[in-house]
Amino acid sequence: MPLGIILFDFLFLILAIPIEACVLKNTVKNLTKKSSVFYATSINIFANISGWLIFFFVEPYLSPKYKSELLSYVFFNLLSVIKHI
Repeated sequence: MPLGIILFDFLFLILAIPIEACVLKNTVKNLTKKSSVFYATSINIFANISGWLIFFFVEPYLSPKYKSELLSYVFFNLLSVIKHI
């Protein structure tokens, strides 16, 4: 279980939602504070879930080389392709 990724994702959402709610409230003048937080939360959770679903649907179809690259990037933030360039 990739607890580090889950924790990082959760912390990222905790930081991103208030910032985006503030931007939404200032950009769209008719929004209340409560509705801007709701929209920011909805957008971020939808983007997060869709990103993970895309990852889990694409990952089985990759070749072993690209699969190990993707998994090392996601879990360890290491991209060895850049090292060869």
